[in-house]
Amino acid sequence: PFTGTCVSECPNNSTLQTYADTNPDVNLCVYGCPTGFYKQTVGTNSTCVSTCQTNYLIDYVNLICVQTCPSGSYAYNNGSCLLACPNGFFANPIM
Repeated sequence: PFTGTCVSECPNNSTLQTYADTNPDVNLCVYGCPTGFYKQTVGTNSTCVSTCQTNYLIDYVNLICVQTCPSGSYAYNNGSCLLACPNGFFANPIM
């Protein structure tokens, strides 16, 4: 739980939200990333990012950065995972 104190690591199941784009001195522990941000986990560290790292996709279902799309979703050429392909595109599922 959040305690209103300064901590060296965020509590379990929470994510570090940094505001590097607007205020690099502000860092908060959050349980969910704000609108427009996605949870990016590298090793044991998780942060909320507005853009996933290179070679990662945005999973719009779970709002996280992933290296492969979860089962039932499809990678799209804009770097995202979608539940359904847009008009003019067709799903090519892994068999």
